[in-house]
Parts: sequence; structure tokens; C-alpha cells
Amino acid sequence: MNEPNKQGNYQAQNQGNEVTNSPSKIRGGQGALNHVMNLSNLKPLRRQLRTYGTPAEGALWNILKGKKVARIQFRRQYSVDKHILDFYCPSLKIAIELDGDYHHRGGMPEQDINRDEELKEKYGIRTLRFENKMVFQQPEAIVNAIEEIVSERRDNQDSQDVQRPPTPL
Repeated sequence: MNEPNKQGNYQAQNQGNEVTNSPSKIRGGQGALNHVMNLSNLKPLRRQLRTYGTPAEGALWNILKGKKVARIQFRRQYSVDKHILDFYCPSLKIAIELDGDYHHRGGMPEQDINRDEELKEKYGIRTLRFENKMVFQQPEAIVNAIEEIVSERRDNQDSQDVQRPPTPL
């Protein structure tokens, strides 16, 4: 079983399979992005994280699965590059991360910020972070935050569609 690193983060641990950030793998449009999504060398770790997830992850998955929130499909333990996201909506590029107590120790807050910035800058992914306890104490606040971001993302997609010039025939 892969253990969390000293900060408690389950990032990809190199087991002879390099995770690459080479420009040839990530340059271009959505098709190029697929080369860094759900890398096969991370599949066993993703499966393990789904199987042995936290109670908060299980409870939030019950809320999200089956397009129950804003009619969008979330994936559980989805990898982007070397990062494994708790929940991810590929169509709107929204990640949801649940933070336990270990996220408040050591360098984890800074590491989380850097990870979120990297996902946004490289891949256009917006990350929402919630503490585990919110899933049980204020699930409606999580759903409301997700619905607000979904609305923003959909509005941005619609405005981009309107601003694009028509393609010549």
C-alpha cells in the first residue's frame, strides 16, 4: 500500500514509471490534455484510494454520484498529471478536494495552494476545498458552492461560444 508522504499527501510515488510533464505530452487542446489524465501507472493507487477512502469522501460521493448536483458527472479519485483529485468534473474542469486534519500541519497548506495553482495554470482546473467535517455538518453549503461554480463555468463557456468567430466553410 502506498503511504502518504511526510506531509500526508498521496501524490504519485515513483515506482519505476515516470510521470512526465514534458511539453510534448501537454501542449495543445483538449486532446493533448488527455495524455495527462488518469495515467495508467496511477491506476492501482487511484483504485486503492477509492476502496479505502475516508468516511467524508464516501459521504460526499453519495451526494455527487449519478449527476445529483447540477446535473454534472463527477469522477472519483481522478488523476491529472501527478496529482490524484478526490473528485473531478472533466466537462467543466472542476476539482473538489476534502481536507482532513493533516492538511493543516507542516507545509500542507502551502503545498495545497501550489497544487491548486498548478492545476489552474496548466490545465484550467478550478479546485474547491472543503474540510472533512463540512460534509457531515453543512452538506448543503458544499452543494451550494458547487452549484455556484458550475453556473460560473457554464456562463463562461456560453460567452466563449458567442465570442468565437464562425468557422469558414
